[in-house]
Amino acid sequence: QADALSNLLRRYLVDANSGLKIGLYGTTIKNYCKHDEVIAYCGRFNKITGAVSHVTEREVNWSEFRFEDGRGFETCYPVGASIFFGGPFLSEVGGLCEDHFLYYEEIEWILRGYKYHWGMRVVEDAVVFHKEGASTGGGGLIESFVYF
Repeated sequence: QADALSNLLRRYLVDANSGLKIGLYGTTIKNYCKHDEVIAYCGRFNKITGAVSHVTEREVNWSEFRFEDGRGFETCYPVGASIFFGGPFLSEVGGLCEDHFLYYEEIEWILRGYKYHWGMRVVEDAVVFHKEGASTGGGGLIESFVYF
């Protein structure tokens, strides 16, 4: 299986050289303990209710470029367990908002990016194994990510 970081970098360079304005990249996130179980391709955020959910089924090709103009009530975002971004996005949009810690920071970041006309993409062949709860004491392991 190819290395997740190599796949992310390859996709980023192709997009950057094509002139696509993609700011945030997500990965396929799988369960650290059950390697066949997909935790998320991306997340969904309902701007009216504040509800969030992980998209675990391949409803569409998540690898396709996604841009949302902010008019809809629901938005997609890369799950914070594994996000890749480039310097141009960081320079224009800024870093993570310190008002959010551990939860919702990726949602605020992509919504801010959309205002600057940046999109997102999920790199499905970049697979990250994630141990849910490790950062909040529920996992019991110091290392919560394994990249393949």
